[in-house]
Amino acid sequence: MPRTFKLCCILLTLLLASRMANGEEQRQELSVEVRQLLDALWPIRERLVSGECEIEEVIYESFDTPPVPESKSQIVFDSNSAAFRMEYSSFNDPDLSFKFVENQDEIARYSDEMKSMQIRSASQVTRKRRPLKLIDPRNLGIASWSEMDRRLLSDNRDAFLSYIDNCQSIRVEAATDNPAIRVLTFQGKKRTALRKIFLDPAKDFASVRLEIWYPRREGEGYEETPQEVDEITWTLDGNSWVPTKAIFTQRDDRSVRRELDIVWKNVNGEIPHDEFASESLPLPPEATVYDGRTNPDHPMLVRGGSEHPAKSDGNSSRGSMSFVLLMILNLIIFVAIGAVMFIKRRSSNTT
Repeated sequence: MPRTFKLCCILLTLLLASRMANGEEQRQELSVEVRQLLDALWPIRERLVSGECEIEEVIYESFDTPPVPESKSQIVFDSNSAAFRMEYSSFNDPDLSFKFVENQDEIARYSDEMKSMQIRSASQVTRKRRPLKLIDPRNLGIASWSEMDRRLLSDNRDAFLSYIDNCQSIRVEAATDNPAIRVLTFQGKKRTALRKIFLDPAKDFASVRLEIWYPRREGEGYEETPQEVDEITWTLDGNSWVPTKAIFTQRDDRSVRRELDIVWKNVNGEIPHDEFASESLPLPPEATVYDGRTNPDHPMLVRGGSEHPAKSDGNSSRGSMSFVLLMILNLIIFVAIGAVMFIKRRSSNTT
């Protein structure tokens, strides 16, 4: 028995060492140019220290239909103070509209559907507490449309670096239609999507195109065309390149194209700190405000409404409903077991 155990330990050690060696060899296989391009992904975004822009969104339900206005957003950010503000107005579903601000001390989110605002301390910040339609324009060209959801630049960078660590291979090649454009191709593990990022050296290595290729439903390899294509237009504003247009094309059961027109009002200019205070968000007269910075479980009503517990941002209410349903289900099971036991006992007494 001891010899068998010792042999198993040796085999396990060899297996782990082999995997670590393979991983190290994989990292060493990255060419010098690949490493340089990976490093070049971030400076163009980090140079956008602060900014203010307006985004208009339209959607094409198919390639042969006219565009439908979807939303309009105002975004302000300041990396030095880790602050971000967004006001989103939906043209087709007003309940999706929101006002949101996040800084080093607090986060505040106003929902048009609830007609109320929740204020929480910065220590309670999670991605789920941010609105669904929150977009950081600095993520364009690296994150796909779904990946940008609720992520600021720092969140996206962390997620991307984790993605790189799990890639099986990363290679570089020239774009077929423009050899000056360098294409980084990321291949993950088996049956995962292939990602291509197109970088333009003439624009400070701005990512001008992103492609997501899905694996074939049957057989090896990938589909003949990418399932998602993002095209980003960058414009020089002063000393900084900024995204001014983004086109997202998704091909699945029905093709949908989404376009963002981005107008910059301020690039790396000074932004007052009070722009990112919860008090700066314009609220309608009927709005209620709940402050949960001191007691997140029982936010205090500080404006409007009546004295009752605040409605949450949707996550905790769904959690409470799930708990109630679970309790009801347990009660039903308990009653059913009791009934069966009662019937069995009664039948045994009768016999």
